[in-house]
Amino acid sequence: SSHDQSALVIMSLIPHRASSLSWTIFAAVCSAALGQRYTCTVTKGLGCFVDSATIRTLPIKVAVRDAQMTKEVCAALVAEEVGADTVQSVVLGVEFSNQCFYVHADTVPSNATKASPTDCSDPCDGNSTETCGGKYRVEAFQASCVGPPPPPNPGPLPTEGPCDILGAAGNPCVAAHSTVRALYKAYNGPLYNVTRPSGAWRTIGVLAPGGFANISEQDAFCGSPPDCVISNVFDQS
Repeated sequence: SSHDQSALVIMSLIPHRASSLSWTIFAAVCSAALGQRYTCTVTKGLGCFVDSATIRTLPIKVAVRDAQMTKEVCAALVAEEVGADTVQSVVLGVEFSNQCFYVHADTVPSNATKASPTDCSDPCDGNSTETCGGKYRVEAFQASCVGPPPPPNPGPLPTEGPCDILGAAGNPCVAAHSTVRALYKAYNGPLYNVTRPSGAWRTIGVLAPGGFANISEQDAFCGSPPDCVISNVFDQS
């Protein structure tokens, strides 16, 4: 009803760990925004090397127990962290069928111990025709990746926000929450907070007054795969 102000509250999802439904929806949104966006190709195999749980041959861990793991998936995950250009100059490694590691170097560390190629014959969890190292055996390689094309220009922002339109019609918003955009053409404040399991948090605002959420800031803070929840949404009214 146009006379019922409660109907004019523009609501938005507020995910919380206690709510499985909201967490599922938020995870789906994050997957769309931060999913595997790179297409990668193995360019060079570097061999099989001894590894240990205490002293890693390739010290930077990207993923463990990833059911989709292949060498290409490992490279794509690293590209999410370092970028498509940088991934070409790092050494990557897969292990235990589903783990991914890397090191910022153009070759395997000189103190690494070579292992028999047959020690790195475990099938990848994501593709059984491909090998992904072995038990404490890391299969090192290099790869190149291509990122996604830039998104199309969304076009100019509307001259009025939803709450401006409602206000002009005599039905002002009594609350205005959105995780997507400003609901007033002049709004230039925070939209929502994202929080990591550690408790660290980041406020996500708009790109410009009346504009859309600064998703690139959320991407940089939440990492890949994303590990954040929206902990609160600000009332723009």
